[in-house]
Parts: sequence; C-alpha cells; structure tokens
Amino acid sequence: DIEKGFGEISLVIMQIINNKKYQSILSRSTIRTMFSLLHSQYINNEGFLIFIQAAHNLGENVCIDFILHYQSLQELKNNLESALGLQQGQFPEPAIEEKILKLIILLIKCSGISSEQHLMYSVTQLVQRKDQKNIQPSVEYIVRLLLDVPCFEIEQVGESSSMQLKPAFQKYESLRRVYDSKIIEMAMQCGFYMPPEQWSLLLYGYTTNESIIDPIIDKLLTKTSFQTAIQQYKKIVLLSGAAQSQDLNDLMKHFQFLSNDNLAIDASGASVLTSTLDMLKRVVSILNKLKK
Repeated sequence: DIEKGFGEISLVIMQIINNKKYQSILSRSTIRTMFSLLHSQYINNEGFLIFIQAAHNLGENVCIDFILHYQSLQELKNNLESALGLQQGQFPEPAIEEKILKLIILLIKCSGISSEQHLMYSVTQLVQRKDQKNIQPSVEYIVRLLLDVPCFEIEQVGESSSMQLKPAFQKYESLRRVYDSKIIEMAMQCGFYMPPEQWSLLLYGYTTNESIIDPIIDKLLTKTSFQTAIQQYKKIVLLSGAAQSQDLNDLMKHFQFLSNDNLAIDASGASVLTSTLDMLKRVVSILNKLKK
C-alpha cells in the first residue's frame, strides 16, 4: 500500500543520504529533492500533485547526475563549449570572466566608449597587460552575448555616438546575473545540463554560489527539459560501455516513465511510487558497483 511504499522509499533515501561516497556522485540538488519527496506524503489531491512533481524532479536530477559522472572534466568543458558555439579552450576562466565584466562597466562609465568594436578593443588591451595569453576571443564572446540580451544602448550626441549600459545592468551583480542566465540558457537549449553547484564551480571557481544559480535554472526548465536530458543520457551514459549497462538501461526506463508531462493524469499514485522506489534501488545498486 501507499504507506508501506513511502516507508521503503524513506529507508532507501536515508541509506543514500548517510553515505558520503554516494554523495560524491549525487549532487546536493538531488539530495534536496530527496528530502522534498520525503516531505510530500500525500493525504489529499494537492499532496498527490506535490508528490508527483517531487518524483519527476528527482528522476530528472538523478538523470543529470549520471550524465555528469560518465564524462571527464575535459569532456564536460568540451561539450559546453560546443553547446555555446565556442572553439575548444575558449570558455573563459572564472577570474577572467569577472575581470572582463567589471572592465566593461568601468570603461563605459569612465572612458566614452563609442561602439562594440571600441569596447572589445579597450577591454582586450587592459586585460592582456596582465594576462599575456590571447583573451580576445573571450572578450568578443562576452560582449556579443551581452549585446544579444540586450544590455547596451547607443546614445547619439551630434555626429558621435556613445555606448551605455542600460540602467538595469550598470552594477556588477545585475550584469553578472544576466550573463550567467544567458550562458545557462544557451547551454540548456542545446541539451547541456548541470546541477547548480557544478555551474557555480564553472562560472565562479567555487560551488558556494549555487543559491544564485538555482533560481536561474528553475526559471529556464521547461516541460521538455527532462526528455532532452534523457536523450543526453542515452548518448553519453549508455554509449560509454559502462560495466553497469543493464542497471543503467533499467534506470532509463524509470526516467522515461517519470518524465511524462501528464503523469498525474496517466498514472496512479501507486505506479509512480513503485517506479520511484525501483529507480532509487537501482541507483543504490549502481553506486555500490561504482565504489568497487
């Protein structure tokens, strides 16, 4: 029955939560979603819908965690650069990103920038004084990305023009937020998914900014996000030749079931409960084999 099913799910989740080695593969987002599932024990229709959504979210998070696990850090960066239309090695390091964004604000405020080409040239010259490597592609990419938002406006003064940041983007925090959002949006549109702490590491160099990234991802998730992630799972995980291939195949069946947009209509609570429990047991089985 439902109560017994929730009891079994609780036991499996506690087994995962209390094992630090498991948590080296499962993201903090996934662990938080497990707690959401535990707190969604439904006794009415509203509670049932919360439970369905929690099960859907958990399936999606687990799917993304395994996609990440079966890629090396270099493969991850290469896939991101491909999704963003960058050549290999062109995605800027966190310190360079911050420096470029802050220089954009400073130059526009103090130096009378007349055009995007003028801005790109000025930023490149200033950054390369201290960083000898060629950062021109990174500068051009960031400026064009901000132009697409759009963050800039051109003011015509007689025969000359002046490039300005729109009032909403004149502070570093607001410009940074829209930059992060655009990067994540472009990547997700190409089927590239990461949990907030991984995005934080990539964009800032540390994981503690996940609270900034989390609402950005939530806003960008669509009804097809989980299904797109499943396609990536097929491409990356199932073609990896992993020793756990049968478990990974079985796991995908649960992802496909839980990704149904009409799950609350098409499936009973008992079937969702069973699929979620089986998925979690399969996850534990895979994690145990990965430890060896």
